[in-house]
This record gives sequence, structure tokens and C-alpha cells, in this order.
Amino acid sequence: MRWHTFTLAILILSSCESSDEVTSIQGDWHITFEAFEEARSGTIQFNSDNTGLLKFYADANSEILPGNENVTLTWKITPSELILERLDNNFVLNYSIVNQSSDRIELRYLDDITIILAR
Repeated sequence: MRWHTFTLAILILSSCESSDEVTSIQGDWHITFEAFEEARSGTIQFNSDNTGLLKFYADANSEILPGNENVTLTWKITPSELILERLDNNFVLNYSIVNQSSDRIELRYLDDITIILAR
């Protein structure tokens, strides 16, 4: 009986950690996308149902994202990565979490792309 109680306690604690991670990212964030010596800013909203909306505004000088971007997505966070999937084409990106606090998250994709989320 003790073994079952111990196992149940571990499962409950593990679930709480995941829930805290999910809750801590929910809401509105300012996003900065840095790649190839260029930076673009916008907003991203993480909803409680694991959907979200990413917005970048037009910048004619941008070679990466010159136009408006409004992307609906789903998201999942783990201790080591943030996974975003576009709903329009099911394209999935797995961003490594480099640093994380309650009001700032630094993400990396490959070695060339850095994403900064800030509240």
C-alpha cells in the first residue's frame, strides 16, 4: 500500500509542475524575433486552451517578415522547450528554452534564431 501511495504522490507532484509551467506562460507577451542580423517585434497571446495568436506588423525593410502576420496556433510548454504549431498549415517549431523567468523567456531555434518573450 505504501508503494502505491508513494507512486500516486509522485504523479500528483509531476502534474503540478506541468500545470505551473502552463499557467505561467498564459496571457499576453511582447515578442522579439531575431535572425540573420534582423529583428522584428510583435505580440503573442497564449490562451488557457493551448491556442494562441501571434501578430507581427508590416515592415517594408524586413527581408524575413515584410508584411503583416496574424498566425493562429496551438502551443505546448515543457521544462526544456516551447512547441508552436500553426493551425493554417500544421507547421511545427520546437524552440529550446534558454532562460525563463515569470516575465521573460529566451528561446532558441537552431543556432540562428532567437526569440525573446517579455511581459
